[in-house]
Amino acid sequence: MKLLIASDLHGSAYYCEKLLEAFQREEADRILFLGDILLHEHTHVPAWTHFGDHNLYLNPGSLSLPKQNSPHSYMTLEDGVFVYKDLSGGVYHEVRI
Repeated sequence: MKLLIASDLHGSAYYCEKLLEAFQREEADRILFLGDILLHEHTHVPAWTHFGDHNLYLNPGSLSLPKQNSPHSYMTLEDGVFVYKDLSGGVYHEVRI
């Protein structure tokens, strides 16, 4: 199963369309949407950090309001590999678990 993971749409119809285009291009099975429903503060900045014992903090960045010069982005998960991509589908980082 391939998941497309994204966050922080903030009601933008334009970036919703871009997300659906990415979903089709990626041929993902499902979208896992984060950010607006989590209880933790979200940063709009892509992140990948190991912490503790076998823990991994991942943030796909933001679709509509990226911060700190990060791209409008999403993340996929397939076969134990998280792949960070910009909205055109360009890969800029991978994390293997």
